[in-house]
Amino acid sequence: MKNKLSKILISFILTLSLIFSLSGCVVIEGIVGSGETLSAPTVKINEDNKIVYWDSVDGAGSYTVTINNTETKTVKTTFYSFSSFSGGTYTFSVKALPSSAVDNESSTSNVVTVVVDNTSGDSINYVELINGVTKEVMQANVTVIQTNKKIATNANGGAQGSGIIYKVTKSMFGGIYTYFVLTNNHVVYQNTSENYDFSYTVTDMYNNEHQATLVANNANYDLAVLQFTVVNDGVSPIYTPISLASNDVTVGDNVISIGQPGGQKNAVTLGSVIGISKLDINVDPNANMSNVTFNVLKHNAPIKGGSSGGAVLDYNYKLVGLNYATGSDNSGNYTSSYAIPISKIKEFLKG
Repeated sequence: MKNKLSKILISFILTLSLIFSLSGCVVIEGIVGSGETLSAPTVKINEDNKIVYWDSVDGAGSYTVTINNTETKTVKTTFYSFSSFSGGTYTFSVKALPSSAVDNESSTSNVVTVVVDNTSGDSINYVELINGVTKEVMQANVTVIQTNKKIATNANGGAQGSGIIYKVTKSMFGGIYTYFVLTNNHVVYQNTSENYDFSYTVTDMYNNEHQATLVANNANYDLAVLQFTVVNDGVSPIYTPISLASNDVTVGDNVISIGQPGGQKNAVTLGSVIGISKLDINVDPNANMSNVTFNVLKHNAPIKGGSSGGAVLDYNYKLVGLNYATGSDNSGNYTSSYAIPISKIKEFLKG
């Protein structure tokens, strides 16, 4: 099972508009095997962190990166860290490689220049940090899929988001484990205006599927809890829940975001808290889905649709928030992410 960890995709993801992540929660069918040429990535740079990153490309299975026009390697992430490089100036570009043999690789991205200054005092080891996420957190990170069927017409619908396992109970008999998953209410929302059948599936990092039930939800927090059961048969994985932070983070604190944007599994982004305030946006379609009126975390670890319900962690891998919305500037460029803070999560869980 451990050797499957190497298959995890850890990605920097951007979003394009100020919307609830719900708008990207509908299950997305990837453009794979259509005989198309993949779109060229656009590379951006975070010089303080010595990291370059690019948007995920539909249909891409991996990427080739070129450094100083000569050093080329293949990666499955959508970011590349220069934190281990010696001081100096480096050029960087990337191509997207298709996951299907029918499609064609993209053209080369824009070229960016990375200046590595080893005297900057940056003491964060990003390789170690991401490895810690892989070992400590990823197994508690899940995809949440809601399916529904309108009984009158048998029309099918659904939504997809993210979730995090935060609690487990064990039966006294037979080694039965019941896991509890925290997600957004707007991910699991049940439209009761018409007659629907609803069901929920939780999928782990190994693509194991578990049928889940909705046990608690509240639009005023935009939070919900699902539960599923696993019998310890020696084959099924046993998950370790994520720990909850004791206190809310403050402006300037570093954070890690993890989720399933657009159906991509186990995307990890890094950033920091840039504000704590109320988020004034229109609730769509109604307040029964999301009606958050309290102060929320504003951070710059990029997310996009499908990351709803994804965990926000501190650098000790403790839960400090739950993503629920994203924002952009007037040009459509990603600006910020928004998350329910841990104090409100705990308040909801006590309710």
